[in-house]
Amino acid sequence: AGTSCGVPLFAPSGAPTDQSDCVQAVVDWYGPVEIKVAEAKPTGFNPPPPSLEASDFLGCDPAACAPGLVKSASPLSYVTMTSPPFLIQQGAQDPLVPPEQSQKLAAALKADNVAAELVVYPNMGHNFSQGGAPDPATVRQALEKMASFLAQVFPPGAIGAKARPPGRGSVY
Repeated sequence: AGTSCGVPLFAPSGAPTDQSDCVQAVVDWYGPVEIKVAEAKPTGFNPPPPSLEASDFLGCDPAACAPGLVKSASPLSYVTMTSPPFLIQQGAQDPLVPPEQSQKLAAALKADNVAAELVVYPNMGHNFSQGGAPDPATVRQALEKMASFLAQVFPPGAIGAKARPPGRGSVY
């Protein structure tokens, strides 16, 4: 949703035409950026098992999806200079969403002159976890960073005054 502003594929059906479908800012906590299509490995007569997360998300096994569907699920496909500001936070040891994905998104946004900040927390896994459980100090730090980012993008009084960052749709 953060990079799909004005993309017809994602336009909400029945939405009022006088309102924008554009978001004003994105806080991304270890969000997947690319779905990898695994190469099929011979397993006798049995097909390789699908990736449950990817197939659940896409509605098909990534290797068997319609052409272009996997790419269309990536926010990288829609990054433009009108994308909203991003705060991307990621654990450096995340086994589910590799930090390289967040780095790739931040680089794509910056290449289009979009305000993007990437914060990578050392020794943290997915969900800012360490040893299998979220680390309270890191979660608190991530929440404080998020609050600071949102206060910068939406200064006090901006929402009620219908103010918005330059170049974006209406605030609602």
